[in-house]
Amino acid sequence: MASVPPPEGPVGTVVEHVVLWARVSPPSASEPPRSRRPRPPRSERAFSLTAALRALEARIRAGGGAVEAQLGGQLVATFSAADATEAIELGLELLDEADGYGLGIALALSSTSRDAGLRGGSAFDDSFFLASRAKAGELRVDGSLRDRIGSSYLFARQVSHGGARAGSLDRRYPRRSECVRALAALGRPPHVAATRELVRPISEA
Repeated sequence: MASVPPPEGPVGTVVEHVVLWARVSPPSASEPPRSRRPRPPRSERAFSLTAALRALEARIRAGGGAVEAQLGGQLVATFSAADATEAIELGLELLDEADGYGLGIALALSSTSRDAGLRGGSAFDDSFFLASRAKAGELRVDGSLRDRIGSSYLFARQVSHGGARAGSLDRRYPRRSECVRALAALGRPPHVAATRELVRPISEA
């Protein structure tokens, strides 16, 4: 698992917690299914949402997070700054599992410092803002975390957040270390005799 240093906030302020905001919704009638499974009836979809929130809460607690609040189809939790990597990995696992069940989950992670308080402050506002604008299956992180985990994770795109930078993790290839190993395993492509003489000056240059 990639190691991410504890994030920092403004100069002289050490970030104490990472806020995870999850927005969960069943597939709507207008959305194409995210998997090949038959879509359940509306009543079963509502139950699936409740079950998904309960399972999400259990997974967060098991992963070292503290559930702060549940607001309808949304869940708010906090992790210690030292567990930022675990929070990211948990988020990626939850999104992969949700795809299989046809549930739409959007996640956002942001950082908060001690003086901001755990029951309010910019980190909660930031995570709510990012999650509310994220697409199902997306994991967004605020600019502070993005800068800290950039050496370990890859991003599909940069998103705007109140004039500040935020990032959306690459779901296909999220971990930089895996891509590095895959590239290292690539061998030199073979050349047929007809092109060998043409390629030699390039390789020797």
